[in-house]
Amino acid sequence: MSLREAILYCRRSVTRFLDVGAGPGFLVARLHELLDQPGEIVHGVEKFPPQYMIHGPNYHVGEIADMDGTFDAGVCIEVIEHLTPRMLSGIYLGLKKVSVEGSLWLFNTGMPEYVRHEDPGYLDPLGRGHVVSYSLKAAEAIFGPMGFATTALPKRATLS
Repeated sequence: MSLREAILYCRRSVTRFLDVGAGPGFLVARLHELLDQPGEIVHGVEKFPPQYMIHGPNYHVGEIADMDGTFDAGVCIEVIEHLTPRMLSGIYLGLKKVSVEGSLWLFNTGMPEYVRHEDPGYLDPLGRGHVVSYSLKAAEAIFGPMGFATTALPKRATLS
């Protein structure tokens, strides 16, 4: 999953892109270096940044809902498996605030089929911090009431 896929699947022009749960900011920094040196397109937001975070243009510490402006597309890579449904509400409420019509958000997380067949140790609260494996049906129940459509990408254990 990548920026390219989010832009490819998005049905609108992508002028602002957001990495949700950007961690230390490595993806944001690399995309700035390769594609967006002025720092006008690629943004990252992280609620709990590690001490070794990269300080750079458009790396924001805080909540999605605190971001200025709107975004056309983005990714949320290996984040939601750490969050209970109640904790996840901050993400979907924030995305609702910063999305425009036709925005596309790609979520990468281990879905139940992946956990059962490929990585039975995926749910590991003490080691990996993974507490939930969301199914597509669960994602629909969580994101649907906020007006988001959910679908699985072909041949992937990914939500979008």
